[in-house]
Amino acid sequence: MKDALSGGFYTAREAARILRIPSVRRVQGWVFGYANTVGPVLARDYEPLAGKQALSFWDLIEVRFLEYFRAAGIPLQTLRKIAARARADLGERHPFAIDNVRFVSDRKSIFQHVAKDEGDATTLNMANSQYEMYEAIEQSLAKNVVFDPISGLASRFRPVPEYADVYVHPRFAFGHPVIGVKGIPTTTLMRMWKAEGGNSTRVARAFDTDVELVDEAVAFEHALARAA
Repeated sequence: MKDALSGGFYTAREAARILRIPSVRRVQGWVFGYANTVGPVLARDYEPLAGKQALSFWDLIEVRFLEYFRAAGIPLQTLRKIAARARADLGERHPFAIDNVRFVSDRKSIFQHVAKDEGDATTLNMANSQYEMYEAIEQSLAKNVVFDPISGLASRFRPVPEYADVYVHPRFAFGHPVIGVKGIPTTTLMRMWKAEGGNSTRVARAFDTDVELVDEAVAFEHALARAA
């Protein structure tokens, strides 16, 4: 079991907010299962604590992966079988949170094999690179993620690419969005900005940071609120 201090810590609602997924129940089903009738799609890092369920940073990255492929039309049942096979074949707990040439190639092969077994033409066409969709999605997923050169696992990512200074890192603020080299939580800046009546200069002075970063953090938080 990972340590939440170094592995990030999110409720399903927090994960949905950060990833701008409109359905919290969808995240809950993928990570925790569906009302004790169907198990989870992913293998999460944390056991329930005091009856509460939580996601790690790598669980979050895998949810992001699932959301992309579900939006591309891949059936959930196919993704469930792909996830199980990928964990077994690749020997990785988080096969959708790794970026390594071999693993990307292997993931594509797993998509192909499961799609054939399921008779799933949509997934098979994608995995066979018809219209180059599979590669396009993989590239899009990797574009805003930094991967550890040793483990190959995701180590940080930008949840909203337009806000280049905002990032998520499992060792900062329990994995919640932060900004700049100091890693100031965007929610903290947003709260103070509201308390100061929208005066970014006062907020910047209080945190010894740039006004531009305060404005960017505020804009980022507004973007998440609009997507909710």
